[in-house]
Parts: sequence; C-alpha cells; structure tokens
Amino acid sequence: MANGIEANIKDSFGHKLYLVLRCSESLFSRDAVFGSLEADKRTFSRGDGTTNFKDNFYNFDTYVVGKFATGNIQHQIITGLNLSREDTLSINGDRASF
Repeated sequence: MANGIEANIKDSFGHKLYLVLRCSESLFSRDAVFGSLEADKRTFSRGDGTTNFKDNFYNFDTYVVGKFATGNIQHQIITGLNLSREDTLSINGDRASF
C-alpha cells in the first residue's frame, strides 16, 4: 500500500517549490535453514524457520526550482532536501527442528 501527498507552489518571481511526502507499507516473510553441532562433536542438528515482517517506509522530498537570466542566457537552478525513514518489525516466527 502506498500513499502520498504532493504540493506545488509558485511565487511571483517564477520560482517553484515542490513538496512530496510518500508512505508505503509492505508485508513479507523470510525462510531460513539453520544448524548446530552438538556437544558430542558428532551430531549435527538442523531446523528451519519462517519469520514474517512488516515494513513501513516514509520519504519526504522537497526542492526549489529557480529560473533567471544573465543577459541573453537563461539559467535554471534546482536545490532540495530528501529525508527518508524505514521501520521494519518482526511480527512472528515459527521454527521446527528435524
């Protein structure tokens, strides 16, 4: 699921300010096989497991576009800032030995 908010602002000088906030959420699972050597140094125990995750991602992007001229030459300058954050949560895990 992805959601977002966008805003475009233009001033009287022709500069444009862009603000974009995006949020997304995803669910995924990871399967693993694991093993360990027992104390007798001869027995190797194996198992498998599945862990489910919930991932939230936030991204805020803002930038300014400015246009100006020096004589007959047109210029465009772009500057901005990007902030992002990702949170991953382990929901549950199931393991089995064999």
